[in-house]
Amino acid sequence: MSCEFLQQISSMVDFLDVVHMLYQLPIGVRESLRACIWAELQRRMAMPEPELTTLGPELSELDTKLLLDLPIQLMDRLSNDSVMLVVELVQGAPEQLLALTPLHQAALAERALKALAPKETPISQEVLETLGPLVGFLGIDSTRRIPLPILLSHLSQLQGFCLGETFATELGWLLLQEPVLGKPELWSRDEIEQAGRLVFTLSAEAISLIPREALGPETLERLLGKQQSWEQSRVGHLCGKSQLAHKKTALVAGIVHPAVEGLQDPVPNCADIRGTFPAAWSATQIAEMELSDFEDCLSLFAGDPGLGPEELQAAMGKAKQLWGPPRGFRPEQILQLGRLLIGLGERELQELTLVDWGVLSSLGQIDGWSSVQLRAVVSSFLRQSGRHVSHLDFIYLTALGYTLCGLRPEELQHISSWEFSQAALFLGSLHLPCSEAQLEALAYLLVLPGGFGPVSNWGPEIFTEIGTIAAGIPDLALSALLRGQIQGLTPLAISVIPAPKFAVVFNPIQLSSLTRGQAAAVTPEQMAYLSPEQRRAVAWAQHEGKEIPEQRGRSSAWGLCDWFHASWALTLTISFFGHLL
Repeated sequence: MSCEFLQQISSMVDFLDVVHMLYQLPIGVRESLRACIWAELQRRMAMPEPELTTLGPELSELDTKLLLDLPIQLMDRLSNDSVMLVVELVQGAPEQLLALTPLHQAALAERALKALAPKETPISQEVLETLGPLVGFLGIDSTRRIPLPILLSHLSQLQGFCLGETFATELGWLLLQEPVLGKPELWSRDEIEQAGRLVFTLSAEAISLIPREALGPETLERLLGKQQSWEQSRVGHLCGKSQLAHKKTALVAGIVHPAVEGLQDPVPNCADIRGTFPAAWSATQIAEMELSDFEDCLSLFAGDPGLGPEELQAAMGKAKQLWGPPRGFRPEQILQLGRLLIGLGERELQELTLVDWGVLSSLGQIDGWSSVQLRAVVSSFLRQSGRHVSHLDFIYLTALGYTLCGLRPEELQHISSWEFSQAALFLGSLHLPCSEAQLEALAYLLVLPGGFGPVSNWGPEIFTEIGTIAAGIPDLALSALLRGQIQGLTPLAISVIPAPKFAVVFNPIQLSSLTRGQAAAVTPEQMAYLSPEQRRAVAWAQHEGKEIPEQRGRSSAWGLCDWFHASWALTLTISFFGHLL
């Protein structure tokens, strides 16, 4: 389904029927088509009667899934009845709420609250229960409208919700107020049990004040287990991983470090590791573990992404004590070690037997290799298998995964363009640790005859398919992309474009055409390189054309877009005449 096809549908009724059908498809609506749908709908809504009467001024004829996906700027047009339909949908399918950007989630939560409770009045228990998962995305002012006794009685429900950063920070402060759980230094096991995994909404400093006697091994294991279960649940996975490493470290400090200063740090056994987590322990403590304890907990070490370089080397040292030198590792042992293999040196990696496809695929899925290690893995595989880069088919390209970035740019040029185009769907879903030159070499493969042809001919679906590889498209080609092509770029692809390049290739007009997901993916580093006009364009896209607070009183959203066009046109004109002079 193309944007052009939708634009050619003359009847509003037929247009809505097609849109409703698209939103019912299990594969969902791609970002570029979604942006087209809402732009076209708003264009039609601006038309004179009788077109608008088909839809209604409050968008009452829209399907519930469309109401959930409504751009921020149109939310105020919804009737309270329509808002409640969205609330019911979110209650039954919270994962659909988590597919939205943080700005959209917050706007939807505030609109739902507006429909349920008059502004500035206290939020009742009934309203909290009706909001359901939307509670986790309320802003500071709205959160402070929740009476503390009601908040205390609602803690168990909050443990099952995804909490936005703003709400979580405010909740962490409210938990420490006297009517709720009080000062952390006075907490007992009862307060910890009440807080559950919400203890991680506290600051690391507040967590460190909780008495050691309240955080016994059983309490810690139960608390960390709750958090792990949440992270592994479907909703928890979609919610995204919070940066909790420093908070978890503060929580287990009483177990990991001695109570009396000057005493030697304890050596953990497997029960200690299970009751905490491997990354909580230092390299020295891991190295001093009994071999039997390490073997019993090997799977925990292999699955902990928080282990640093020194801890990985220490754990890998224990594995070598257990199984001997790496050259003798059997395929099943290599698979067991998982991420611990990052603790091997260059020569040791070259000694691993990598001809087994499963082993190669396992190494290719590990993120965190150094450039030297990437080179060691991929060169060792080519040597052992007797394969040349030009003979790698899409199955092996897919298996190489992250380690594909161990090939030099001149080697990558020898990959078959047809085979690479088949593997691009998977490889483009990875945050490849390739250099800019390597990404350019990979992107070049896709414009060759065996790939997708010239970039100028690509539709948005090709940009979506190749994912992060699009970051390697040359500056001139990226800067020439049309609105629909830009909207085909995946959010991950947007985020991996080097910041200087991002600032050079996209002008304010192009940045204002980003979809909400793309605009939300722009990194702080990229924003730092942008001009004030470019930053305003990104903010405008993040708010989907809704009037931005700092622009209020100066221009409307659509006026701001016109300003982008006029400003950029003036810049180009000045530049053009500057060249002539």
